Amino acid sequence: GDAFDAGFIDALLDGGDAATRLQRGCITGALSTRQPGALAAIPDRLELWSIHDRTY
Repeated sequence: GDAFDAGFIDALLDGGDAATRLQRGCITGALSTRQPGALAAIPDRLELWSIHDRTY
């Protein structure tokens, strides 16, 4: 939930529409499961934006 929220808020502050906010939240939430730990797998903004641009 926290990782999803981070991606969602990033898109919100970036002026993204509802779809973009949900997409970035889902990407961040999914990527946060790549390895154990609270912060180790959460993508930085550049990785998030790159994946979002390639996917959507």
